[in-house]
Amino acid sequence: MIRQPSKPELRRIQGELNLSGLLLREKVRQAGRAKGISKASLAREIKSLFARQSILESRPS
Repeated sequence: MIRQPSKPELRRIQGELNLSGLLLREKVRQAGRAKGISKASLAREIKSLFARQSILESRPS
């Protein structure tokens, strides 16, 4: 059986996920700047990626 993580563990994992999300966004921004893509189109792209990710995560396996 899978062990349920404790509250502090969950908080730590959530913090790591937030951090990796921020790092990812910054990398995407830098890549977009290098290619001359506008911030608005990047923002739309990132939003759709995160939306797709949350849909996949919310699906029962």
